[in-house]
Amino acid sequence: MPFTAEAELTITAPIEAVFESFIDYRTWGRWMAPVLRPVTGPARTLRPGDRLFVLMGNVAPLLLSVDRVEAPREVVWSGGIPGVLAARHSFFFETDGKDQTRIRSVEPWSGFLTSPFGGPLKRAAEMGGRRQLRGFERWYTSLPKGKDAVSAGA
Repeated sequence: MPFTAEAELTITAPIEAVFESFIDYRTWGRWMAPVLRPVTGPARTLRPGDRLFVLMGNVAPLLLSVDRVEAPREVVWSGGIPGVLAARHSFFFETDGKDQTRIRSVEPWSGFLTSPFGGPLKRAAEMGGRRQLRGFERWYTSLPKGKDAVSAGA
């Protein structure tokens, strides 16, 4: 049965800076959780049509396609085998007070493998989403503050 895994987190920083840092593929190796370890991708910020090669759990190769990048509000990528097991991962960025940015991770999963493994897969996907967001937060909040903070993280 298809399911949606969700997670969210709020970071004390302006939405534009948070979004630009999040979509800079050059930094993913510094913060991305092992559930989705970057291998190859663009040496710049993500754009629609980009193809990313990652390792799931440091073992399973996966090709992701960047479907949408709408600064500073949303980035979406998808991967998997349609009909078998596939996901479309959206990250929504929202202003939440002065210099507060809420990031919501919403990841619908589909395919016949969601029926027998839906419960464990959903729990694992939600844990993975939380780890991604926490890893990003730890990395982002460790950056030097100021106008060059984003480029310092690259």
